[in-house]
Amino acid sequence: MPPADTAPNALFIDDPAVASDKRLDGWFLDFFEDCCVRLTFRHNFNLEASDVDSNLGFDGGVLEISTDGGNTFEDILSAGGSFVRGGYNRTIATDRGSPIAGRQAWSGNSNGYITTVVNVPTIQKQGRLRWRMASDTSGGNEGWRVDSLYMTWCVGMGTPCPSPTPSPTATPTPTPPPRASCPQYTITEGAGTIVPGSTDTGNHCVWCSTLITLPFPFVLYNQAFNAVNVTSSGRLAFVCDNEPDGYRERCLPASPYNCGYDFTIFALWYEWGTLTYPEGCSTWANGCGIFTSISGTAPNRVFNIEWHVIDRKDSIQTGNFEVRLYENDPNQRFDVVYGHSQKKPFTPPVAGVQGPPEFFTQDFCNVPAPQNSSLIYQLEPCATPTPTPTPTATATPRATPRQRPIPHPRPLPP
Repeated sequence: MPPADTAPNALFIDDPAVASDKRLDGWFLDFFEDCCVRLTFRHNFNLEASDVDSNLGFDGGVLEISTDGGNTFEDILSAGGSFVRGGYNRTIATDRGSPIAGRQAWSGNSNGYITTVVNVPTIQKQGRLRWRMASDTSGGNEGWRVDSLYMTWCVGMGTPCPSPTPSPTATPTPTPPPRASCPQYTITEGAGTIVPGSTDTGNHCVWCSTLITLPFPFVLYNQAFNAVNVTSSGRLAFVCDNEPDGYRERCLPASPYNCGYDFTIFALWYEWGTLTYPEGCSTWANGCGIFTSISGTAPNRVFNIEWHVIDRKDSIQTGNFEVRLYENDPNQRFDVVYGHSQKKPFTPPVAGVQGPPEFFTQDFCNVPAPQNSSLIYQLEPCATPTPTPTPTATATPRATPRQRPIPHPRPLPP
């Protein structure tokens, strides 16, 4: 097991061959009148599990939460939370004396660090998070490491859609708000892998962009586009490319630079280079650059845009990732696929999508990028409003997101 995801250390607990119940109580939380709290962390586990049944674990780790100041704890799912990605993968056996018998948990071998993203339930009083590892009465394994923790939330309880302005008649006709003003993209885990690009876009540079024509109109936040700027920095800019924008990486929403970052897909925003000559470019037969290909047939094609990049400051370190744009998808789907990259961790990478002002979805920021994984982005439509027959209606503004980093934890003693 790698000792840490973000140097120099990580939280660690061993997995002994005896019954045990070990707990790490995290920081206190208070999100009164806030919303949309999301926890991201990276972890690496190798815990005793069945070799026969891939759904059965013997020793396992869980995430728990307290909503009463740390007096009592319950599983994050039981408390109303949900996993965006990297959730529990097994159920703990009930016949081996485990303190968490019968519960869903992380168990088995994660084969390196994985990313878990959790929607944290609303906490009206002081709350607390707890990472808990329990083992049964026989057998053991390496243990569990937790690292690279980060939280985001929105200040104030905003509504996802503005209230409609109905017609002041006796039988009003609902006037739904423009769809682009309501929805946010959601992210779920996928099973896709990188589809190799075969057509060179001609992008071989640092802090630069290349305008390419799309094989079909792609819709992002209800706006159709026939072309996109592919950037060496790991972005797809549909309106304004903002290059050169060296040293401008930041968490979303990104404020304007040369122009706004509206209608931009941030596949892996970082100080990348697509030059042809650096040493790391020999990783690929066709070298560094941005390459495209098309999968499927009309009217359901997928346009694949693949990056072969090197770290601008250290050309031996490479990155490989891809965006897949879907034709005629009702949820305006696109995928971001991460391949294997030598550079661990990326610092500081940013991933997500940004649309009109106040609308964005961030996958991660300033935490290591995932390896060999696929993420599906889909636009969730607003529900059709049901207005009341009053002359006017007022809108509650959306919450303004803010973020704060979590101090890097120190390891537990062995």
